[in-house]
Amino acid sequence: MPGLLILALAVSMGINEISGQAIAALGYEEVRHLAPTFIGDTIYARTTVTEKSMSARGGRGTVKLETVAYNQKGEDILSCVRTLMIPTKPAPVK
Repeated sequence: MPGLLILALAVSMGINEISGQAIAALGYEEVRHLAPTFIGDTIYARTTVTEKSMSARGGRGTVKLETVAYNQKGEDILSCVRTLMIPTKPAPVK
């Protein structure tokens, strides 16, 4: 399977819990394809917040996330670090 497809799958698995609240995706770093992935493999992903910081502008900050994708055998197949801008307080209700 193409590595960029695996990257897209791994990152999209956490959209509801992690990325869905983001203001912006700021970048991807350290993308590593660790092992081949084959048609029929089951893909899982785990994401860990590794760093967070407040922005100079109020109401937002950045988080750095490490995502690792692994297959049905528990073998890591991909890892990446990404940075998101997120709101730090709920938006006012209009």
